[in-house]
Amino acid sequence: MKNTLLIISIFFLNPACTSHVTQQSTEKNTLNIDSMKMVLMETDIAFSDLSLQKGTHEAFINYVADKGVLLRPNHLPIIGKDSVHSYLFAKPDTAFVLTWQPLFADIAASGELGYTYGTYKFKIKSTNESEAGTYVSIWKQDTSGHWKYVLDTGNSGLLP
Repeated sequence: MKNTLLIISIFFLNPACTSHVTQQSTEKNTLNIDSMKMVLMETDIAFSDLSLQKGTHEAFINYVADKGVLLRPNHLPIIGKDSVHSYLFAKPDTAFVLTWQPLFADIAASGELGYTYGTYKFKIKSTNESEAGTYVSIWKQDTSGHWKYVLDTGNSGLLP
């Protein structure tokens, strides 16, 4: 009889224990994802800050993944770090300033992939003319744990 009660007790208590552990694990994972979202937002801000300080080309090369892609108007996709470098450095970036502000970030449950979107401002230095638009960047962690963009694109059309 004691064995039967023990087996019944284990049977009914086990799901409760498993449920509690699963809930704790889910809460811990949610906290981890939330902190990773903050890190991704900070990475995107640092990316923009580098563009302001050292130029757009250096920033885009510094943050591109090895197989990263740029989508630009009237151009086929620019694929891979070497191609991005060639595309960007075909023209100097000293005549303009490109900055942006992420508005939102999200991370996959696995923590390996994320995205940011926000607004950008493109300003021509000599005339002070500017253009504003929206952008999205898709990010992946490299083997060192640094976020690198795997896809970046934007749309003009916002009022400056």
